[in-house]
Amino acid sequence: MSLALWTRLLLALAGLEIGAGLAGILAAALTGTGSAGQPFPLWVFALQTSVFAAIGTVLLLGVRGDPRVAYLGAALVLIATSYSLRPLEVLELWSGGHWAVRLVGHLQLDAFLPVFVWSFAREFPRAIDSPASRRVGRLAVFVSLGAGVSLFLANLALLDPGLRETFSWVAARNNGSHYWTLVYGLVIPALPFALLRTRSARLEERRRVALFLAGVMVAAIPVGAFIVTFAAIPAFAVWVRTPDVHRVAMPIVQLLILTVPASTAYSVLVARVLDVRVILRKALQYGVARGLVTAGAGAPFAWIGWQIYLSRAQPLAHLMIEPGSLALGGALAVGATSLRLRRRVIQLIDRVFFREQYDARSILEQLAESSRVATTAEDLAALLTREIDRALHLEAIAVLIADPFRGRLWAPSGSVRPLEMTSALATQLAESPGALSLDRELAAGRLAELPEEDRQWLVDAAVALLLPLQSSGGDLIGVVMLGSKRSELDFTREDRRLLSVIAAAGATALENRILRAASGGTSVWQAPSAEAGESPSAEECLRCHAVFPVGLDRCSVCQSALSPVPIPYCLMGKFRLEARIGAGGMGVVYRGVDLALARPVAVKTLPRMSPEDALRMRREARAMAAIAHPHLALIYGVETWRGIPILILELLEGGTLADRLETQPLSPIEAVDLGRTLADVLVRTHALGILHRDIKPSNVAYTRDGVAKLLDFGLARIVEETSVQSAGEVLGDAVALSTISTQGFIGTPLYMSPEALSARPVDASVDLWSLAVVLYEAIAGRHPFERASWADTMDAILHARAAALQEVAPHCPVSVSQLLADCLSASSRTRPASALEMRQRLEALGSTVRGEPQRLPNGPVARRE
Repeated sequence: MSLALWTRLLLALAGLEIGAGLAGILAAALTGTGSAGQPFPLWVFALQTSVFAAIGTVLLLGVRGDPRVAYLGAALVLIATSYSLRPLEVLELWSGGHWAVRLVGHLQLDAFLPVFVWSFAREFPRAIDSPASRRVGRLAVFVSLGAGVSLFLANLALLDPGLRETFSWVAARNNGSHYWTLVYGLVIPALPFALLRTRSARLEERRRVALFLAGVMVAAIPVGAFIVTFAAIPAFAVWVRTPDVHRVAMPIVQLLILTVPASTAYSVLVARVLDVRVILRKALQYGVARGLVTAGAGAPFAWIGWQIYLSRAQPLAHLMIEPGSLALGGALAVGATSLRLRRRVIQLIDRVFFREQYDARSILEQLAESSRVATTAEDLAALLTREIDRALHLEAIAVLIADPFRGRLWAPSGSVRPLEMTSALATQLAESPGALSLDRELAAGRLAELPEEDRQWLVDAAVALLLPLQSSGGDLIGVVMLGSKRSELDFTREDRRLLSVIAAAGATALENRILRAASGGTSVWQAPSAEAGESPSAEECLRCHAVFPVGLDRCSVCQSALSPVPIPYCLMGKFRLEARIGAGGMGVVYRGVDLALARPVAVKTLPRMSPEDALRMRREARAMAAIAHPHLALIYGVETWRGIPILILELLEGGTLADRLETQPLSPIEAVDLGRTLADVLVRTHALGILHRDIKPSNVAYTRDGVAKLLDFGLARIVEETSVQSAGEVLGDAVALSTISTQGFIGTPLYMSPEALSARPVDASVDLWSLAVVLYEAIAGRHPFERASWADTMDAILHARAAALQEVAPHCPVSVSQLLADCLSASSRTRPASALEMRQRLEALGSTVRGEPQRLPNGPVARRE
């Protein structure tokens, strides 16, 4: 029996046990047995069992391809079985000790909880694990599995009266047994293990873990405090045991635990996680600021009340003629003034903390005033765009206007492709009573039912929210397209209300211009050019690779034939293509121009993706763009065009390392300096939990000044994660209880480590191996594993049989040769354990090699991509 089938059987038995537990609660309710003898009401057990089981089942059945979700779902289901223990005892009494009920009651499936918790901790967060961390995680899973089987069989043996005494010390039903101590003793260490793994996780994953821990702590802190107080203070324990207190306190404590499954599931599933600490800090600052204002306004009245209290024994008239009466009058005046100013001060605080919402209200008035001077539909669209962006600070915004002559919605700004009026998306907008949200409904809901062409339009336009502009007759006359907020916050309810008002005002203003134009015998639309909002296609010269707009018969440079280019000549009105400068497994690279900033850029196309994958790729690429290092090529932006993801990158005009090696290899000191530079990049990015996975000479480029930079960082992972295909069932691997694989290689096989070629779990060593291969090749003039045939070369890589560098390049110092031999060793223990260690070893070599004469072999490097 395979482990996948065993796991399915385990979960099926868990479902049976949960159902039996709920039946026990129902039996108690029907027979009036109630909660006699139970620590708290049976309805609490029913609620706990139902919530944990429901959320766990949804995670197991509703989300495919993510092992973290499967492990968490299985763990929640097993926790639900532990809450069925007491109700099963009730069912057993009600059934008269029926053998089937007794059997189900002794199936302690929660004994396997540590297996799934540790499996979850190995995957959550996603991080670059060291070999030691992987060994610890794997060992913990096996130990937990062994312990789970032992505890399960021991509790099953309790069905035999002759064995009850033997196994009573691990009986889950015995209050004095060590069963729960063993189970939670195995579960609790998984938490610090996951925390340690966050050191090499990306910022997004660290936020995810923080959110996960916050959800757990919300229940763990008060429940833990209650348990400690109960055990440490006898008087408190006696008070809690009183019937009235017990009926109230115990359900409250248990209900706190119900927050855990929802919060933990959210932390794993949510697409974008904000920094919890920042939110809490802002909330605390806001609360303190408002509290101080309120306290300041009430302080004079509190002082007056205190003075009256001190003089309570004296007549009121005496109080009014005392010398202190002047102070009382002043305090009264200050208090009255404070009350009048309090509202304005609080509005000022709201403006500081919630600037978007506050500014939006005033902008609505400005919009109404400015719309009077907008004479054309294009002017009105520009006004709406400017004022909404002022209010909400968006990453993208456009107003599309209905053009009945062409049968489409088009953006005068040219930043968005036109949308056909007959499309399914336009039909939904015409029928929609309010805004459509891309983040919430692209993969589920109304937008999930759209044709791929419409969903791709949404991704290309970077849409987060769509607001239909409808005429008084209900016809669609325009659409406001909004991107995400630059603050990364979601659109609030107040934002949506404001946008609805703006949309209504904009629709009225647009309809009035249409009616005025029609009565005057003119058109409200300034006739758009054929390219408005839709850049023309492009063609590339087959000889010189220059790029031109469609319409030329031959290349204007060399008169050669032209071939179609899959992306427009002018992309979204932002970037213009000039020439193709490279191509590889990941895509094609063009030299282009950023039209807004007049700077050269590299435009890189990636393999075509589905709309959902392209949306995830956009988010991943934005996270990559946040990484800064002087030797890492910058990502300027992310676009998509009809399913083709496009990265806008820093243009490096000094050529690549591959270009340089075609003429002459590097000297050992040049190679060591280059290696130290690239290793420093890896130190930074590995610390953020990101692997390169495709380091090779063509991905090392130079600026005009000769500064080396690493290209395509994280690109292999982005492409992999958005095109991953499950090669087996989740929970089916003999070691990690899951296996996820991809179709084909991620990376370039000649530069992949034996582990990566063998489809084993990857870690930081894959980048260190590739870097060592590049440095060997740069010095020796040949690939370290090059053989007579491709099959022999792959076999040499798989078995780490690199040619000795001293034999291939006698000019290379022994120290450099030894370092690269260690890096390309078959034993992972011999290789550098981290990018930091590799950088340190290269730095140590620098001074040694620098003092030696540098000799180069003759001839270019022989390479094979």
